[in-house]
Amino acid sequence: MQLKGMRYESHQGKYIMTGTIFISYSQKDKEFAHQFADDLVSAGHKIWIDRSLKVGDDWREMIEEHLKVAEEVIVIISSNSLSSEWVMHEGSMAYALNKTIFPVLIENIKHGRLPIWSEKTQHFSFVGKEYNVAFESFRKMLVPPNPLQDLLDLQVKTFLERKTLLGESMYQVFTENLGLLKISKDATRLLDESRDELEKERKRVFSLEKRAADADKKSQDAQASLDRIQKERDKIEERVNELREDLNVRKTRIIKREEELLQLDKQVSELQIERKSLQAQKKRIGRATYIIVFLMLFLLIGTPIIFFVAWLITKSIWIGMAVSIISLLSLLLSGALNKISNYFEERTEHSLIDWLEYIFRFSWFGRGEKAFLEFLFYTNKYLDFRNMGGISLPFELALNDVYVNIDFDNYPNNEKPLVDFEKDVFQENWKAGSGIVILGPPGSGKTTFIKHLTLKLIEKANSLNQPHTKHKIIPILIKLSGVVDRVRTIPDASFDQIIEEYYNRNGGMYVPARWIKKLLTKGLCTVIMEGLDEIASIDTRKKLIDWVEKQIIYYPQVVFIVTSRTLTYEETPIDKVQVVQIKGFSHEKIEEFVRKWLIAYEVNRSQRPMKDIAYNVNENTRNMLRVLAEQPQLLSMAQNPLLLYMITFTYTSRASVADRQAVLLDDIIDTILSSSTRKKVSEKTYLSSRQKLHLLQIIASYMMNKGLPKISKREASFVIEDEIERLSEDLTPEIFLEKMASEGGIFIQLGQDQYQFIHKVFQEYLSSRNEIQNQGSSELNILNKVGESWWSETINFLAMQSDATPIIASILNKQNISTSDLTAAMRAISDGFRIDSRIRERFENILSTLASERNISKDVRDSIIKSMLHSKLRFMVLLNENVSVSDQLITNLEYQLFAEEMAKKYYYHLPDIKDELSIKLEDGKNPVVGLRATDALAFCKWLTDFDNSEFVYRLPTLDESKLQIPTFSEYSYWVYNASGDGYIQNKDLSAVFLEQAWTTRQLSIDLKTLSLLQYLRQL
Repeated sequence: MQLKGMRYESHQGKYIMTGTIFISYSQKDKEFAHQFADDLVSAGHKIWIDRSLKVGDDWREMIEEHLKVAEEVIVIISSNSLSSEWVMHEGSMAYALNKTIFPVLIENIKHGRLPIWSEKTQHFSFVGKEYNVAFESFRKMLVPPNPLQDLLDLQVKTFLERKTLLGESMYQVFTENLGLLKISKDATRLLDESRDELEKERKRVFSLEKRAADADKKSQDAQASLDRIQKERDKIEERVNELREDLNVRKTRIIKREEELLQLDKQVSELQIERKSLQAQKKRIGRATYIIVFLMLFLLIGTPIIFFVAWLITKSIWIGMAVSIISLLSLLLSGALNKISNYFEERTEHSLIDWLEYIFRFSWFGRGEKAFLEFLFYTNKYLDFRNMGGISLPFELALNDVYVNIDFDNYPNNEKPLVDFEKDVFQENWKAGSGIVILGPPGSGKTTFIKHLTLKLIEKANSLNQPHTKHKIIPILIKLSGVVDRVRTIPDASFDQIIEEYYNRNGGMYVPARWIKKLLTKGLCTVIMEGLDEIASIDTRKKLIDWVEKQIIYYPQVVFIVTSRTLTYEETPIDKVQVVQIKGFSHEKIEEFVRKWLIAYEVNRSQRPMKDIAYNVNENTRNMLRVLAEQPQLLSMAQNPLLLYMITFTYTSRASVADRQAVLLDDIIDTILSSSTRKKVSEKTYLSSRQKLHLLQIIASYMMNKGLPKISKREASFVIEDEIERLSEDLTPEIFLEKMASEGGIFIQLGQDQYQFIHKVFQEYLSSRNEIQNQGSSELNILNKVGESWWSETINFLAMQSDATPIIASILNKQNISTSDLTAAMRAISDGFRIDSRIRERFENILSTLASERNISKDVRDSIIKSMLHSKLRFMVLLNENVSVSDQLITNLEYQLFAEEMAKKYYYHLPDIKDELSIKLEDGKNPVVGLRATDALAFCKWLTDFDNSEFVYRLPTLDESKLQIPTFSEYSYWVYNASGDGYIQNKDLSAVFLEQAWTTRQLSIDLKTLSLLQYLRQL
C-alpha cells in the first residue's frame, strides 16, 4: 500500500520529502508569514518556506522544486504580495500543477484585484478576526498530520542516508584499490628502471676507472713535459736577464747619447745665436768698410788732385808738400783705426762699429729707441685672433676700439695693497723693485690687457719729446716661451743679452744689449713677461722662475710683470711678488664690450660712418643684453671676455642671437669648430666640425659621469681611442687633444697633462647632447640623477632639447620629493622643449595646493616654498663678477619659512603688524612688510645658511640698490648706508632715521609700509 506523502525526490544530492505545505508570501509580510509557519509546525504539519535556503543554493530552482512536490499551497495575499512578481508566479505555477491552493487574506482586497488562479478557490480571511481563533479555524481545513507517516519519513530518511554512506564507502574502497594497483605497477616499473640504471652505472664506473688509468698515464707524461718546460723556462729567464742587462747597457748608452745630443743642441743653439750675431755684425762691418774704403780712396786719389789744384792756384811747393804729408797721415790713421777696432772687439765682445752705431742710433739721437717703440706699437695695435678661440674676422680690429678696462682683485693671502694700473703705471707712481704677477683663467683677457698696457706705455713715452726724459718708461715685452730654451741651456745668461737675441730672432729688430742694460740699470723700463702657463714642463718652469726671481733682485729699479693662468702659478709660484687676479666683467662692462664690438664690427664691415649705423648698433646691443639677462648662466659665461667675444661673434656672424640657452650654445660651438676646421682641410689628420663635436661629446659625458671638472691626457685618450680609429687612420687621441688645445677653443690644456672645458656649461651641454643621441644605450640612467646639484644643468639642457616629460614624471613618482627635486621640475616646466599636458597639470596641481594649508602637509608646503626660493636665488641680476642682486622682494610665504625656523630656536622675528606666524591665504605671494633692520639682517644670515653655497647674502648698499633693481613704488626696503648712517630705508631719504632713534609712534607709522630687503648675493 502506498502512503500519501511518502515519496522522496533527489535535488543536487539532497532528498526532498513530498506531502508538505508550501507557503508563498511577500518579503514585506514576512513577520506574519514566519509566525503562521511556526504555528503550523507546532501543530504537527510539515511545511516549506524560503527561510530554509542556505548560502550558495540556487533559490529559484529550489522554490520551483519544492513547489512541484508540495501537496498543498498556502498563498498569503496582501497588497504587497499582489505587487510581488514572484508571489504571483508561484500561485500561477501551483494552479498549473493542479495543487490545492489556500488563499489567506491578511488585508481587505477587492475581489477584482485578486489573481485569476484564486477565483475558483475558497478564500480564508484573517481580517478583523483574532489571530488564534482564525488560525484554529483555518487549520481544520488542512489535511490533519499523520504520526505514522512521520515515523516512516524518519526511517526512510535514515535508510537513505545510510545507503548513501555505504555507497560512498564502497566507492572509496574501490578507489583505494585502484590506487594500490597503480602504485604496484609504478613500483614494478621503477624497479625495472632502477635495475637498468644500475647496470648503466656499473658500465659508467668501469669506463671511468679506465679513463682514470689513462689520466694517470697522461699525468705522468704531462709531469715529464712540465719538467722539460721548466728547464726551457729557466733557459728563457737566463736569456731574458741577459737581454735586460744588455738593455740596461743600451739605455745607459742612450742616456749618454741624449746628454751628448743635448749638449750638441745647446752648442747648435749657441752657434745659431752666434751666427745670427756674426751676420748682423758682418753687415755693420761691411757698411763701415765701405765708408773707410771710400775715405781712403778719396784721400789717396784726392791728395794729388788737391796738390795739383793748389799748385796751379798758389804756385807754391810748400802746399804740395803739405798735401803729401796729409796723404801719408790718412794712411797711418786708417791702420790705427783698424787696430783700435780690433782692440775693442777683443776686450768688450763688441766692435767699434757697434759702439758707433749705438752712440748714433740709441744714445745721441734716439732714432733706435723710436724705431723700437714703433715696432712694439704695430705688433700690439690690433687684436690677436689666435688667442680668441680660433675665430677670426676678414678685417683687422684696432685694440683701442674694442678694449674694456679690466678690474683686478688681490690674490688670497696677499696683504699688499691692490695695484691700480691706471694710477700706478700710466701716472708713473709705480713702486719699483717689485714684481707683479697677473693671474686669470683661460680667456680672462691677460694677453689683451698686456697689449693695452704696452700701448699705454708707448703713448706715454712718445708724449715726452726728449729721449732722456727722466720719467720716460720704455716697455720691454717678451714671451717666456721664446726665451725658455736659452735660459734652460744657460741659466746664468745675461738678461740684456737674452733680450737682444729675442728681438733679433722675433721680428729682426736690432736692440743692442748695452741699451737694454742702461734702461735696466736706470729703471727706465718696465719688463713684461707673458705666458708662464705656456711652459708645459714643471721642471723647466721652475728653472725659468728661478731666473725671473734673480732678475727681480738684480734690477730693483725695474718693475717686472708676469702673466699666468691660476692653476699653473699655483703649481710653481714666484717668491716675493705681489699677485693680483683678473675679475670677470661686471654687467656694465659686458654692455660696454658688446656696444664697442658691434660698433667696430659694423664700421669695418660696412665702411659706413658711425652716425649711419648708430640705430642698428643700439638695437642689436639691447637684443643681446636682453637674451643674456634672461638666462643667468649665459650671463655668467659673459663675465669671461673670451666667452663674451664668442657669443658676440656668433651674433654678428648669424645676424641674430638665440633666445634659448641650448640653441645659443649650439651656435657658439658650431661657429668655433667650423672656423678652426676651414683652415686645415688639407691636413691628413683633418676632422670635420661634426666629428670634433662627436668626440668632445664623448669626453664631456665621461667627465660628467665620473664627476670630473678636468681630465688627464691619458684618461681622455682612453675614452676616445675607439672612436678615433673609426674616424681617421692618421689621427691619434693625443694629436686630437693637442690640436683642440692649440686652437684655443672650448677645450683647453691646463698643464702638461690636464685638460678641461673652458667653462663648465660646455661640458654640461655637450654631455646632454651625447645623452640624447644615445638614449636607451647609455650606461647611466640620467633620470636617477634628477635633483643632484652636479647634474642640474645637464638635466635642464636635456629638457631644453627633448621631451621633458620623463624628467618631471621621475620627480613626481618619487615617494619623498625634496626641495632640489621641485626646483629641477620647475626649471624643466619653464625651459622644457615639450611636456605632456597631463604631467604639467599634475605638477601645477601640486604647486597650487599651496593656496590652502588644509590640503597639504606642512613638510610638503615647506619643500615647495624652498624650491621656489631656490629658483628665485638662481635668477638674480648680475652686478659684477662676484655680486648679484635680487629683482624681487621677499614674500610672506618665504619670510614665514624663516620665522618658523627661527622660532624653533627661540628667536622671534615677527613683523610688527602681525601677532602670529600664520598668514592669510591671499597674502602669501605679497611682499612681507613691517620689518625692522634687525629682522632683515637675521634673514640674510639665515639665507646664507639656507643656500649652503659659496655665496654670502647681505643687504645692498644704497648705491647698489640704484643700479639694476627695478623701482618698487609701493614699498620701501632696507639698504646699508656706507656713509655711516647704518641701515636705512631707500625711499624718502630726507626723512631717514636710525632704528635706535625711532620712537614708538614712528614705528607704528613707518613700519607698516616697510618691506624686507632687496637682498644681495656676494661671492
